[in-house]
Amino acid sequence: MVYSARLILFDLDGTLVDSVPDLAQAANCMLAAFGLPEVTEEQVRHRVGDGISKLVERLLGGAGRNAENWKQAEKLYREAYARHLTDSSHAYPGVPAMLENLREKGLHLACVTNKDTRLARNLLAHLGLDRYLEWIIGGDQARPKPDPDMLEQAMRAFSVSPGQSLMVGDSMADVGAARAAGIPVVAVPWGYNHGRGIAAENPNHVIQAMPELVSLIERVA
Repeated sequence: MVYSARLILFDLDGTLVDSVPDLAQAANCMLAAFGLPEVTEEQVRHRVGDGISKLVERLLGGAGRNAENWKQAEKLYREAYARHLTDSSHAYPGVPAMLENLREKGLHLACVTNKDTRLARNLLAHLGLDRYLEWIIGGDQARPKPDPDMLEQAMRAFSVSPGQSLMVGDSMADVGAARAAGIPVVAVPWGYNHGRGIAAENPNHVIQAMPELVSLIERVA
């Protein structure tokens, strides 16, 4: 199967970058302030993917029912994550070369993430990936996935149709957003999908390594 496209839309966390170590560190800073037990990286891995607010809700559980607790917890989490954003996060194997190869094909590359835009930009810049991406939009500037809003904003920015676009992600939110936008979606199996195998979400294709993606895509005029 070969996908003809002009625009490739990438999720960030769990697709391009493994950010769980730093997300977990921020989570434990926040939980410690509430006297709650620490969580492991694996526990955080199964709870991320829908933005910081949803992650804090899942981490607090019943302790977050008080509105003031909720507000304070999210503030503490955001502050901690901003401090630890780039401590241990790293690009998955093959990501820089894959992005370079797709740019050489003349494709537009964008990042559509539920992470706040500022944090996404800072993380991508730290890892040297921002130079490949022409458009970066986060959940603070669009309705978060699985809503198709940020995908549709990106398509409008590049004046492309759904048939000229391709989504690459790791979660049910990515697949859902792509489906809602009418865009085919290629999934990666190494990311964060709440403990479910990504094939269960029925993406158009699942790759096992980033170099495979380059061979699946040709630029359409």
